[in-house]
Amino acid sequence: MSQPSPRAAPLFSRDALHPAALARADACARAGAAAPWCVAFSGGADSLALLGQIATMVRDQGWVIVDVDTVVIAEKPKLASYRGQMRINLSETLGIAPECLGVKATTTEGLGFEGRGEGIAAQAVVLLERLLCC
Repeated sequence: MSQPSPRAAPLFSRDALHPAALARADACARAGAAAPWCVAFSGGADSLALLGQIATMVRDQGWVIVDVDTVVIAEKPKLASYRGQMRINLSETLGIAPECLGVKATTTEGLGFEGRGEGIAAQAVVLLERLLCC
């Protein structure tokens, strides 16, 4: 399996949802600045652990993670046999039901760096709901 190129790294994770996606969804500079993203890309950190820390920070600021949808874009490896476990890993880490989390995979049909096998891209959309204070 080829490693992601540095240009593809910003949201790449072995489990499709990089902590940066959730930190950015919250638009919270404090949460984003608290995690050493470059360490995760160099292989020095567990992306699921970072994701869990960011999820906790988001909750601590009064948000609820309602739904997450992810897409992994790669020619290889084929992810069909891994999607179920990826979904479980992400739902456990985020503290949401697996039914509220989508993990999809697609290819670029040979186009771009993904199609040439030079890297993998991932996209995530996170729906957050603000808890109202009484």
